[in-house]
Amino acid sequence: SKSLNIDKRGISSLRIDNNPFSELETLVKNRIPLRIRFRPNFHKKQEFNNRGREERKALNKADFERADSLPQKLLNSNDFLLYSAQFYEGDIKERLLRNAILDEVLKWPNAIIPYEIDGRFSDLDRAVIAKAVKIFHLLTCIRFLPRNESDYDYLYITSKSGCYSSVGRVGGKQELSLGSRCVSVGIVQHEMMHAIGFWHEQSRADRDEYVTVLWPNIIKGMEYNFDKYNLKYIQHLEEPYDYHSIMHYGAYAFSKRGMRTIEPKQKGVSIGQRRFLSKIDIRKINKLYGCKEYLR
Repeated sequence: SKSLNIDKRGISSLRIDNNPFSELETLVKNRIPLRIRFRPNFHKKQEFNNRGREERKALNKADFERADSLPQKLLNSNDFLLYSAQFYEGDIKERLLRNAILDEVLKWPNAIIPYEIDGRFSDLDRAVIAKAVKIFHLLTCIRFLPRNESDYDYLYITSKSGCYSSVGRVGGKQELSLGSRCVSVGIVQHEMMHAIGFWHEQSRADRDEYVTVLWPNIIKGMEYNFDKYNLKYIQHLEEPYDYHSIMHYGAYAFSKRGMRTIEPKQKGVSIGQRRFLSKIDIRKINKLYGCKEYLR
């Protein structure tokens, strides 16, 4: 059967609602050990081995085992690459008007996302992707499962120019690109959240109550990335605005001459983290897909 052998002991005791972001991160790290003291030689350029690309279309047991031994730098990231116009002009493949999708047809049936992975990814890249998948499987009912021939709609994880994804299920072969500088666990999770059905946090209808967009500081032609949408097109899933969301732009997204483009109205908060799904990110995924057993 298509199942991922993940230790689910203790999931119901995570008590996500009662843990701040830093404690949630610790909880998951305890359940998916990093074992950083083991230092695999990931720094040498990985050669494409004799296994054909056909055999590498899905993550395998070795990929998930390597995921527990990743260097720390691949677990932490920020949003500079995602939102630098010099590198890539935004990470949404289509400009769909959503924060969380409203249309049921755009959700993945039964919270199952069939996928294929480009055979050209290195073993290290595959381990990073496997780590991101492991966390989704541990904390939500979303399941990324290898595609069957009968799966017409599926996610194709590839490596093109930049990091990008469509929002929700758009039909047929659906690309999620992780360019050579996009492969860190946080960025992979960010793009996967787009594919699951989420727009950027600052696109919410109520965003002006929480952040100020500094329009004169945005690179000309990039202003559309800061559009907000009303509740005819998006839903907030009855969750508060989340400065800590992995889907929030950073303070210098699409910046002109290094100036701030987004200013939080709450003093002392940072935005744009690409380290971890926030507790609200997790709750919103589970609400969107009706994952009641993960909302306890």
